[in-house]
Amino acid sequence: MQQTYPDISRILSAKAQRRQALAALSWEEKVAIIEQVRVLLPKGQWKHRAAEEGLAGNGHADQHELVPDAPIEMEGRNQ
Repeated sequence: MQQTYPDISRILSAKAQRRQALAALSWEEKVAIIEQVRVLLPKGQWKHRAAEEGLAGNGHADQHELVPDAPIEMEGRNQ
């Protein structure tokens, strides 16, 4: 018996469109989105959530202290 899978092409298409729309945003717009997320999370959750997830799974969450209100410094951006 051959397995059939649900059609998820609409979901994948919407995901690709959203990814492209986010990639087209300016740096300032992307930072504003992150700030909105930070404000919407309960106090302290921003810091603890990233630590619980292991900083995107690299396993070094205990070696880094996350400071949510610290300015983000990137070479060539803050000069």
